Amino acid sequence: MSARKDYPYPQDEFDVAGAAGGPEGVHRAERSTARKLAPWIVVLLVVPLISFGIVYYLSQNDTELGDNLFGDDEPPAPTQPTDGEDADGSEADGGDEEGTDEDGGAEDGADQDASGDEDGAADEGEEEPEPEAPPVNREVAVRVLNATGISGLAGIGAERVQADGFASVVADNYTGGGTRPQSVVKYSQEDLKPTAEQVAQVLGIGDVVEDPEAGDGIIVELWEGLN
Repeated sequence: MSARKDYPYPQDEFDVAGAAGGPEGVHRAERSTARKLAPWIVVLLVVPLISFGIVYYLSQNDTELGDNLFGDDEPPAPTQPTDGEDADGSEADGGDEEGTDEDGGAEDGADQDASGDEDGAADEGEEEPEPEAPPVNREVAVRVLNATGISGLAGIGAERVQADGFASVVADNYTGGGTRPQSVVKYSQEDLKPTAEQVAQVLGIGDVVEDPEAGDGIIVELWEGLN
């Protein structure tokens, strides 16, 4: 600094400090170690506390967020033992299981018996099908006999039977004895009954009888006129 006599400003406190050997001009003392570390301590302690406080506040308003962050402290509810299991979760005694199997077997047997009874009752209730009737045999010999005084009546009857498909038909006069109140169709074998009934239907005769006199064929006795 130049001599005082060359200094154009009036003397002040800084000039006094300079004269006493102190620092001159603007001066900043060196900071202590504590002051240097203070900002870092603030960052390391205060900022985490603030962050924790914000998260805790949000977790109080959002239950799911709180459970994810802090966990669910509530203990799980104790489970009740189910039927057939002990309190420790083990199954019931094996003897009970075997007993159950035996009972089940008895029930199966009862079911089978009941099913058999039902089937037997159903079979008893069903009627046996009737045997099928023998078919009409249009190859059998048919004799149409006129037992009236009407000329040509047997021929008319024979033509009607032939028209129904019978192949062997003979017209003749009745020569036997006795009389009947109405015409009749006779057969001698049970398997020819359907054939005799067919001939009676063609001629409009209501009387069909079994008679050994018919032999191996069908005999028609006309005791009245044909319709």
